[in-house]
Amino acid sequence: MRFLALDLIAFGPFTNASLDFSTPERALHVIYGPNEAGKSTTLRAVTGLLYGIPKNTVDAHLHKMPELRVGARLIDAHGASLHVIRRKGNVNTLLDPAGSPVDEARLKKMLGGVSEELFGQMFGLNHETLRHGGEALLAGKGNLGESLFGAGLGGGGLQQLLQDLKKEAEELFTPQATKRPLNEAIRALSEAQKRAKDAALPPEVWVKQKQGLEDALAERGKIEAKTRELQAQQNRLRRAKRVLPLLAKRRLLLERKAALGEVIGLGPRAAQEREEALRQIHEAAAQIERLGLEIEELEARRGAIKVPHALLEQEALIEDLQGRIGGHRKASGDLPRLRAELELAQHEAKSILRKLHREVPLEEVEALRVDAATQARIKKLAPRLAVLEEKGRAARRAQEDAERRLAELGEKLAALPEARDGSGLWRALARAQKQGDLEARLRKAAGEEQRLEAMAEGRLSALGLFRGPLAALSGLSVPSQESVDRAAEELAGLEKQRERLEEETEALERRRLDLERGIDELQRGGAVPTEEELENARGRRDEAWERVRAALGGRSKESASLAEAYEARVKEADALGDRLRREAERVAKLANLLADRAATERRARASESERARVSVLAGEAAERWRAMWRPCGFEPLSPAEMRGWIVKHAALVSLAEQKNAAARDREDLARQIGEHREELEEALSALGELSEGPRRGRGREVELSALVAHAERTAAAIERAGQRRLEVEQGLLALAKERERLARDRAEGDEELSAWKKAWGKAVAPLGLGEDASTEEATAIVEELSELFRKVGEIEKAVVRVEGMERDAGQFEADVEAAAREHAPELVSEPADQAAAQLIKRYQQGAADLAERNQLDRELYDRRRKLDEQRARKAGGEARLLDLMRAAAANDLAALEAAERRSQEFEALARGLNEAEEQLIQAGEGAGLRELIQETAGVDADRLAADVEEVEARLAEIEEQRRQNDMHIGSVKAGLDHLGGVSLAAEAAAEAQECLARVRGLSERYLRARLAELILGREIERYRERNQGPILTRASELFRRLTLGAFTGLKAGYDEKDTAVLKCVRNRPGASELLVSDLSDGTRDQLFLSLRLASLERYAETNEPMPLIVDDILVHFDDDRSRATLEVLGSIAERTQVLFFTHHARLLELARRAVPEDRLREHRLSGPAAALHVAPPVP
Repeated sequence: MRFLALDLIAFGPFTNASLDFSTPERALHVIYGPNEAGKSTTLRAVTGLLYGIPKNTVDAHLHKMPELRVGARLIDAHGASLHVIRRKGNVNTLLDPAGSPVDEARLKKMLGGVSEELFGQMFGLNHETLRHGGEALLAGKGNLGESLFGAGLGGGGLQQLLQDLKKEAEELFTPQATKRPLNEAIRALSEAQKRAKDAALPPEVWVKQKQGLEDALAERGKIEAKTRELQAQQNRLRRAKRVLPLLAKRRLLLERKAALGEVIGLGPRAAQEREEALRQIHEAAAQIERLGLEIEELEARRGAIKVPHALLEQEALIEDLQGRIGGHRKASGDLPRLRAELELAQHEAKSILRKLHREVPLEEVEALRVDAATQARIKKLAPRLAVLEEKGRAARRAQEDAERRLAELGEKLAALPEARDGSGLWRALARAQKQGDLEARLRKAAGEEQRLEAMAEGRLSALGLFRGPLAALSGLSVPSQESVDRAAEELAGLEKQRERLEEETEALERRRLDLERGIDELQRGGAVPTEEELENARGRRDEAWERVRAALGGRSKESASLAEAYEARVKEADALGDRLRREAERVAKLANLLADRAATERRARASESERARVSVLAGEAAERWRAMWRPCGFEPLSPAEMRGWIVKHAALVSLAEQKNAAARDREDLARQIGEHREELEEALSALGELSEGPRRGRGREVELSALVAHAERTAAAIERAGQRRLEVEQGLLALAKERERLARDRAEGDEELSAWKKAWGKAVAPLGLGEDASTEEATAIVEELSELFRKVGEIEKAVVRVEGMERDAGQFEADVEAAAREHAPELVSEPADQAAAQLIKRYQQGAADLAERNQLDRELYDRRRKLDEQRARKAGGEARLLDLMRAAAANDLAALEAAERRSQEFEALARGLNEAEEQLIQAGEGAGLRELIQETAGVDADRLAADVEEVEARLAEIEEQRRQNDMHIGSVKAGLDHLGGVSLAAEAAAEAQECLARVRGLSERYLRARLAELILGREIERYRERNQGPILTRASELFRRLTLGAFTGLKAGYDEKDTAVLKCVRNRPGASELLVSDLSDGTRDQLFLSLRLASLERYAETNEPMPLIVDDILVHFDDDRSRATLEVLGSIAERTQVLFFTHHARLLELARRAVPEDRLREHRLSGPAAALHVAPPVP
């Protein structure tokens, strides 16, 4: 998608301003403006157009909010175009040029689904985002995936985002932690669920009091039924008290309405309509009188005006005189001066003729004229003579110098030795030099091998546990890090369970002791009856009753004593039951404490059992840990210690592999040195230079570096000799060609001089001069003749002008005299200009009088029309008044007013009746009017207040009974709740639910953070794998250009943790590689810009290209790198549109140097009060 135009119709300081981006099609557009010129406003206009003007925009200072408008013409990659206007509003803000709404989907399709946030991140770039991007590269330590992904999204901060997500998750939960919120919540949930399970409900305690609760509830039902009955009676009495006054009012209104008899209803506006009709009649009569007077006055004024119709018909004549009078007056003043100037020009022309020694009249001077072609030839040929003469002299000097130099070079070539072919030596030397200093590398490799071997042996001794050679270390069957982690997690988890169970056992013991103390304190306050004691007492009573029955049945002698014993047992059981009810609170508290103690003892036994089970599991886990390491042949330490051992083992294996690799490198380097030494010796021997080279020592080879140095000196000597001979031979050849050219140039110069002399003689012949005339003489004559004929031309023009002015003056006087004779004879004797002025004045006055009379005619027409309207209005008012009287059956105004009063009274009674009935319906609480009348028919108003008081007193009594019953029910229920352990179970269950909700909320937060971290990491890596090749290749080229070749490119590498990182290759011998952290701030910014631009190009390959909006990104770049960046942006603009905003004039100059003129377009923002200007293409 590209902008063809951006129209700032009414936005910020702009009104009907426009930026044209249509041509050239593939150009870098530079939008320049000083501070306060509207650059930031224009940037906001782009976003406002594409995604809507913000609700609280800052750009409504010149135009009001509803008037804000931004327009644009857009075109996509397929050629489809869209012309839209965005207005400030809430709905239907996208319009076409005609103002009709446009579906937002059309613009979204052209945007390719890019959101506002993504557009700003990916396709908007300023110096702040550039600096933040460079800082993000530094924070990520050059991580390749993060660098590519961050640049593709148009910003940095990925490393910080990943760290924040990881930190957020670890602050919530880690497997080994105990103080993290989620760890604590899980532990609290487990404890609460266990307490809820242990809090068993003992039903046998409260069943025994159930009957008493049921009796109390039945009594409550009776009380509530009686309460409802009394409340209904109370409501009926109160309703009657409210509606009786309203019913009396209704009866009074009905009686007054019946007394009026039959009434004609005139409506509520009858009196108002009568008053309006009378007012209309009176107002119309006054207007009729006023308009009649105005018409008489206007007719009198019209009759007093006299119009000169004959003169007014001469409009063309008057306009002609008006146009000519000024010229006539001016000509009258100019004629004397022109005649004097004519005489002066004639005198000067005669003076020139005397200088030329040509005594001829001015009328015959045309015979002396020299045509323009001849004058041009003379002027062209005159300066050519000096050039040709100097050219001939220079050609002679150059020819003599070439001959001398040619002889010197010939002697120099004869003294040089013959050339030799050193190509074989060059090839051998190049191959040896390409490998660098192989002998130094060999020494380094040997030293590295020895160092690694010593280091490995030292680390093997320090490793511990393993007793064997270094070579056997890599064959050990070492458990994986995951297996060690699982074992460590298992052992740690069992240890934590053991510690938790010990803490729980101690807590339960403390709880049991607290409960024992509570029970002792309660019992020290007096024996507390229990349900068990009551049950025992009732058992003894029943046993006594059985003995009584047996005695009565057998007429036993013990019947009397048994009866007394039975009576005592009954009293004992009743007394115990009464105490149990009186001391329900203490009983309930004791039962609660006893139940808590039992539950605590059960939990303590369960905890002890769990501790034994955990100990067994810990022993089994320890045995599995030892078995895991048996293949290695030694007894393992703890998992934490073995983690470190595994790391040391892996490092040692890696170190052994490095030592072996160093040995292979040493052997390979020794072989290469031998090959290069043999090749160089053969090449030097072929040139006969080996005898002059380094000698082999006794029992050892010649060092390759010495052989290379000798070969370099030999090759350089051969090259210098060949180069000297080649330079001399090329110089001889060039001088020979130059000698031939100089000879041709000298001959051509002689021919040109001869041709000039012939042309000169022909050119000056019309002047009466010969071929030998000097150029100065001929030029002087031509100039004098030119001045003569210029004067002659002035004379002819002056004559024509004077004659014309005299002719025009005569015609003007004749025309004025004719007009005056016809329309104003008294002006005939006046001067022509004064007579013409008077005629014009009289014409203008006549036209004014005619206009005034026409205006009076229009006013008379308007007054007469209004008079007719007022007469019609008066008749309408009279007709309306008659209609009102007919409707009221009235013969005069007095009767009409009386009928209006009866109608108003009748309507007022009807309204009062309706209001009274509405009040009755509201006071009746849903009962109908008929029901209220029937309900109150037998009510004694005098006894109503007393009846209400009586019912209210009875309600108070029943309310007290209900309160006493509720207290009794509450006491019994409280005892049952305490005895049943319901409170403990409910509290534990509620606590478990709260813990579960907390675990669920924290788990969601933890999973969200962990998933976000994992998904983002995988997407970064996936993006790197898919885009690393093309983006890195393109970014490497851009980075080289942006840094002016200081870096040759970018490459992927690995850090010490084997993480893929970005490396920058410097343009230096040895091609050193720098990490992102090694770069300067400015170079790091240029690296981010390279990645960003490469990512945008990659995006445009498979998506709809979007405009790149660049806002002063070069504020931290020097001129050279700024120019290189502008050149890169110019090349980017060939594939996607680039809009470069700046308020630095220097960047505008740099853009002109960096970008070809056919691919650069300048736009200028001239300030808030001016429209936008588009600069022409750069010349």
